Amino acid sequence: MQGVGFADELTPDVVGRIAAEARSMLASVPAFGVEFGPVVVADEAIVMPAEPAEPIRELRRLTRQAIGRVLGEDQVAEDADRFRPHVVRVWGWSGPSTRKRSASSCS
Repeated sequence: MQGVGFADELTPDVVGRIAAEARSMLASVPAFGVEFGPVVVADEAIVMPAEPAEPIRELRRLTRQAIGRVLGEDQVAEDADRFRPHVVRVWGWSGPSTRKRSASSCS
């Protein structure tokens, strides 16, 4: 959902502070239902989008805010606007366009 940093870059104390901040901020978020699907074939993965997406976006927004409070806003990784809630079914696949290109180059 949201990167924080590499294990060798964050001390256990910092990770604990981020977790405590996130726990505090997320405690008041009500439970919600979510469904995944239909399957979407993307360039490098086969995914199932989450619906409704907005509650998951709110979880991520609050998580990013918690990280920013501990590390500083400028240290929050990843682009906030590029998040698409989904489940990955297959990762690292070459996708249909690559297969098509490969097949045509073999003739």
